Amino acid sequence: MAKARSLCFIDDDPAELARFKKAMGNEYFVGVGTSPARALDDLKKVQGSKRVDLYVLDMYFPREGTNTSEELFKLGQAWDGFRKAETALRKVLSDLGQSLEGGLRLANEVKSRGGHTRTPFVFFTRKGNLLDAITAYEHTEALSIIKKPDPRVDFDESNRSDAYDRAMIEDKNSLIRAFDSAIHRGSFWYRHKDHIQGFISGIASSAVVWFITRWIG
Repeated sequence: MAKARSLCFIDDDPAELARFKKAMGNEYFVGVGTSPARALDDLKKVQGSKRVDLYVLDMYFPREGTNTSEELFKLGQAWDGFRKAETALRKVLSDLGQSLEGGLRLANEVKSRGGHTRTPFVFFTRKGNLLDAITAYEHTEALSIIKKPDPRVDFDESNRSDAYDRAMIEDKNSLIRAFDSAIHRGSFWYRHKDHIQGFISGIASSAVVWFITRWIG
């Protein structure tokens, strides 16, 4: 299939830019760079223009735009350590029978209760990771994945419950904003506003035409 779409990928790691272009270059016109301007310039070289169908952005982008090779090496080591810790956490969750499948079952149960008018839902999680969040969005129609608050300071194990109680209270306002936003996005008007506005616009246009032809024409 001939390439028809274009991507602009912005990331601080040259190796990440190169591997993305190698993987996606046969499917899309791909421009990459450590800034939007550089990615657009790169795209023009392969596409002949700067027309972009989708920007792909690095979520954790450094303030200065780039990191040194030493900094990237340090980050790589930290990431490897995080992955090992995450693997250990997921094993404990599995041993306890906790998994994404349980949340998916809850989502399907909630969705089946509404009949034709489904009540929107979000996931509220402390242990959820990026891959599970993607799965939840793509397969359950969840409106949002909201992070359960964690304590901001270290605590004694004997005070774990109190520390998490305080964290929930401290983040109360941000949680309210997240829940209110989800309720708004799940409302009938928000989900169907384009169709409703189009319908109203169509009626208004028809009325104007009728008036012109009836009384002026």
